[in-house]
Amino acid sequence: MKNFFGIKRSIKHKILSKKVHRKNMDTFRMNVSL
Repeated sequence: MKNFFGIKRSIKHKILSKKVHRKNMDTFRMNVSL
């Protein structure tokens, strides 16, 4: 169950990070570290 949520969160995070990456590299780096 814990793994399932982790995978779901990482997929959501990757999509968000891609959008942010196009706008601002610093915000992208912050998202990755969090």
